[in-house]
Amino acid sequence: MPLTSIRMFAEMLRSRAVKSPRQQREYLEIIEGESERLSRLIGNILDFAKIERGVKEYSFASVRIETVVKRSAQAMRYQFLNHGGKLRIRMQRGIPSIEADGDALEEALLNLLSNALKYSTTRKSVELHVSQLKRKILLVISDKGIGIPQHDLPHIFERFYRVPDERARQVGGAGLGLAIVKHIVDAHHGSISVKSKVGQGTVFTLALPISQEHPRKQA
Repeated sequence: MPLTSIRMFAEMLRSRAVKSPRQQREYLEIIEGESERLSRLIGNILDFAKIERGVKEYSFASVRIETVVKRSAQAMRYQFLNHGGKLRIRMQRGIPSIEADGDALEEALLNLLSNALKYSTTRKSVELHVSQLKRKILLVISDKGIGIPQHDLPHIFERFYRVPDERARQVGGAGLGLAIVKHIVDAHHGSISVKSKVGQGTVFTLALPISQEHPRKQA
């Protein structure tokens, strides 16, 4: 858990047993990365509580998808380094801005990228491809992980649903991430689809409309 790592490395730094500046920086990066991961976990729980009460709000403004992608990649940097994973980003040129809640879209991407990494075992390679198709922007997150059985695919966006597989249970998690992603995508009048094969990986596709009238806040 993030708190365990934060406490352990903070105690090691406080004891001054670590003399090397390089190692000190490494431990500080771990503390920072685990703090960000803890913030995401707490954020998921708080957001889900708001969704359940029907008080979750989104603030729409002109957003550059490139900026959202870069922020998401930077936020996931520590997790990929820590797990020996690779994140490849491919972005089509000339992607237009859209009316969206940038923070919410970043949260959706973070959940999907985190899942892609968590459920990758030997081949920890994740790709995020951004492109435009007619009047929609497509964000495709693909991995080469353990995959999802076909009979589980219709249920993965349900709250608290966990794939009843031993390898999936070992990863941990509350089963809230994908339910939150679905709510965010719906609030943007978009769609999300998934394709997966056990042992070969999973592909999530988010389709967001380029021009869409939104109120500045939406529950």
